[in-house]
Amino acid sequence: MIKPLFEVVDEREFTDRDEELAFLWRLVERARDRRGYSYAVIARKGMGKTALLQRFYNDLFTQQDEVVPFYVSFAEFRADRGAKRFPLTTFIEYYFTTLVRQYIAFRLRRPELVQEYHHTIPTLQKLAADAGLDELETPLAAFCSLWEEKRFNHLLYYVIRFTRNFLGKQDRAPGLLIIDEFQVLVHIWDAEIAQIRDITDIYQQTAEAKWCPMVVTGSAVSLITETVMGGLLARRFGPYPLEPFDSEHSVEYAINLATLNHVPLHEGVAYAIHTLTGGNPHYVWCLLNSDALTGAGLTSLDLLYKVYEYEMNDPKGKLRGFWDVHFSTMARRVNAQGDALRLLYHLATHPAEEFNIHGMAAYFQREVSEVEEIMAMLEQADLVEWWIKGLYRRITDPVLADYIVQRYSTVLEQKSFAAFIAGFEADFRRKMGSLSNAVGHAAELFTIGLLTRFDGQEVEGRRCFGVEEGSVTLPRFDSVVNRSGIIFEGDHVEFDVVAEGKKETWLVEVRHRQKPLSTEDVEQFLRKVEQWAEEKRPALWLLSFAGFTAPADEQLEGLGIRHSDLSGFNRLADAVGYVHFPSRVAAPPGGD
Repeated sequence: MIKPLFEVVDEREFTDRDEELAFLWRLVERARDRRGYSYAVIARKGMGKTALLQRFYNDLFTQQDEVVPFYVSFAEFRADRGAKRFPLTTFIEYYFTTLVRQYIAFRLRRPELVQEYHHTIPTLQKLAADAGLDELETPLAAFCSLWEEKRFNHLLYYVIRFTRNFLGKQDRAPGLLIIDEFQVLVHIWDAEIAQIRDITDIYQQTAEAKWCPMVVTGSAVSLITETVMGGLLARRFGPYPLEPFDSEHSVEYAINLATLNHVPLHEGVAYAIHTLTGGNPHYVWCLLNSDALTGAGLTSLDLLYKVYEYEMNDPKGKLRGFWDVHFSTMARRVNAQGDALRLLYHLATHPAEEFNIHGMAAYFQREVSEVEEIMAMLEQADLVEWWIKGLYRRITDPVLADYIVQRYSTVLEQKSFAAFIAGFEADFRRKMGSLSNAVGHAAELFTIGLLTRFDGQEVEGRRCFGVEEGSVTLPRFDSVVNRSGIIFEGDHVEFDVVAEGKKETWLVEVRHRQKPLSTEDVEQFLRKVEQWAEEKRPALWLLSFAGFTAPADEQLEGLGIRHSDLSGFNRLADAVGYVHFPSRVAAPPGGD
C-alpha cells in the first residue's frame, strides 16, 4: 500500500523514536476504548516533530482499521515561512475538507486521496455518495448551508468540533486528531471584525473528546506551551517532551545518512557529531548534507571542523540559515534592547546550567524587573527555557550558542573576524577532544544499539559468535548499560557493556584497535570475568572489530566464549535490523 502522507524524512533515514511511537500507539488504544486523553508534543526546532507525526499517521492509516486517523498541518500558513494573513474562511474550508477527505480515504482504504488537496465540498459530496458513505450527507449539507448564509463564526465552531460530534455517536468508529503547527491558529485573520483572532480556545470540547483525542505540536515552544497549558485549554492536554537523540541514536543516524549520501564517515567522527550537535536530528542532517563536503567525507576531526565552520559562518551554510531565519523574525525585538543582546551573549558564553535573575540583575546593574522582562522576551523567542521560579536554564543547544557567539561577538566584544575564527576553532577542538576516545565511545554505542534489538531472533552461532554449532537464540534484555560493574574486594570491576534480562546476563568487552586481539587480551578479559563470576553467572561476549589472532581465536573457541569480529557484528546487525558498523576507515592507532 502506498503511504497516505509524503514524509519529510526518507524512510531509510528515519532513526529511533521507537519509544515515542509506542507512546502514540498507547493513545490509539485508549481512544479505541473511548478513554482517550489529548497531548501536546513539546520540542525545540529541528527535533523531528513533523517527521514523527507523519510516520505515525501513515502507520495508523495502514496498520489498523478501528481508529480513524486525521492529520492537519498548518505549516504552509506559518508567518515565519513567508505566509501572509491566514483568513478565517480559508481556515474553515481547508480544515473541514481535509478532515472529510481523510475520513473517506480511510473508510475506502484509498491512501492516495489523503494528498489530493484539490477536492472541494461538491467533489467530496459526490465521492461520499458514490461510496455509500451516507453518514457524511448531513454534515456536508450543513456546511454548505452555513457557508451560503455566510455564518462564518457559527461555521468555525462547527468545523472545529466536527471530529468530536461526528465520531461521538455510538455507531461510529473512534478517531485520533493530529494537528501540526497548532500555534498558527493563534493568528487567524477575521475580516468580519477586521482583526486577528486566537481560535485555539474553541478546541476545548474537541480536546475533551475521549473517543477522538488530539495530538498537537508546534515549532514555537513557548507559544505552544502557553496555548495548550493555559487559558480554556488548561488541563485538557498532557505535555509530551520530544528530546534530542541520545549518543547511540545520533551515531546511528549519522551512519544512516552517510551511507545514503555515499559520504565516507569515521565512526569516531560520528560520535563527535553528537557532541557537536547535542543530538538535534536536523543539525546532524545539515552536516551530512553540507555543500562543504568533499570526497574525503568526514574521516577526521579536521574535516569535520571545516564542514562545521562553513555551516556556521558562510551565508550559504544550512546551520547558519536555519537560525538566520529564526532570528530574522525576532531581531528587531532583541536588537532594540541592548541589554537583551548582552544577556543573550552572556548566556551563550557561560557553561552553567541555570542562573538566578537576582544575580544577573546585579551583574548587569539593572533592576530585577528589567531582567525579568528581557528573559520573558527571550523565552517567547524560544532562545531560553524557564525552569522554576526565579531560575532559567542556560542555552543548552550547542549550535544555538555557537550561532549567537558568531553573530554578536564582533559587535559586543569588538573582535576582528580573524580573532573570532581563531576562538571558534579553539572552542571546537576543546569540545571534540581526541578522536581515539571518540572511537572507543562509538564502538560501545554501536554494541549497545545492537544488544537492545535482541528479541528472540535466531542466528547462526558459528558465523556470528565463533563457537556454537547450529543456531543461537538472541535473548531480550531489560537493561543494557554502558560502563557498568561491581565492587569486588574493594576494587571496581568494570565491563564496557552489561546486558541483563530475565533469563541471561551478558558481560561484553568491546575492542576497536588496528591490531587483532591477542591471547594477552583474552587473559586480561578472563581475570575480570573471574572476579565477576563469583557474584553472578553471566554469558560472555568478546567483540573485536579488528578480529583475533589465530591463537586467541583458538583459545576462545576452546573455552566456549562467544567472540565476534566486524563481519560477525554486521551479521548480527542484519538479523536484528540494525546498522552495520562502518568499515570504510581503519581505526586510528591506540585507543579501545
